[in-house]
Amino acid sequence: MKSCPVGGSQSGISQEGVSCGISRRLGRPSNLSSANGRGRRGMSHRMLELMPMASKKPCSAHGCCQYVVNSGFCTQHAPQRWGFRGSASARGYDRPWRELSERKRAVNPVCEHCHAAPADCVDHIVPIRVRPSSRMSWGNLQSLCQRCHDLKTASDRSLYSRA
Repeated sequence: MKSCPVGGSQSGISQEGVSCGISRRLGRPSNLSSANGRGRRGMSHRMLELMPMASKKPCSAHGCCQYVVNSGFCTQHAPQRWGFRGSASARGYDRPWRELSERKRAVNPVCEHCHAAPADCVDHIVPIRVRPSSRMSWGNLQSLCQRCHDLKTASDRSLYSRA
């Protein structure tokens, strides 16, 4: 008898009480097992062979007829749906911005909106996408706590809705 990677024999029962020969006969990859006799996420071979495969669903993009398993969008439409924001530096938050932000928080260490919490971040009063020329303007900056920043960002999104 050949030895099973989990322990025991190929046609017999392993040390964990799991039949190893069945998964081989079904053509399952042998890399599903680990040293402790458990497969992916701590499941036994028997559990893995009884689990149904996830059904494929059509891509959520209108008019697309590709099928996907894990997410709602195919590989072609996922980047369009979720958008690629780019790196922080590419979006304008580079070294000069970080230095200006640190200076602003040093001058105004308390939230300029609620005046109760320490300032966690520096926010553009008019968003960069609306007025890019005022990105580094001191007059367009305010020190905010995270809560006030999140509320202001939500307000900006509805005020300056994206087309």
